[in-house]
Amino acid sequence: MNFQLAKNFKIITSHADYGQSTTDGTFSPAKPVEAATQPKGDAIESALLFSYFPIKSINILSGIIYKTSEYFYSGEQVKLLDLDLLITYKF
Repeated sequence: MNFQLAKNFKIITSHADYGQSTTDGTFSPAKPVEAATQPKGDAIESALLFSYFPIKSINILSGIIYKTSEYFYSGEQVKLLDLDLLITYKF
């Protein structure tokens, strides 16, 4: 969903449930000997983003993205929180 709050500012929200992967997964950097495992849950992603155009050629996109992996590590579902900032210039 997009909410246009001003001519140059909007809020973007999204939610997606990707289901389970058909491939095995592993988190080897934390435990090099861990064997690949089957996915046990759904991969889910929710985002809250802010888009701001201070001038016509510059866009600032910032927000929070919360992700839940379909894979489990050490008996717990893997969860990630991304804080993002992207500045683009169109020339």
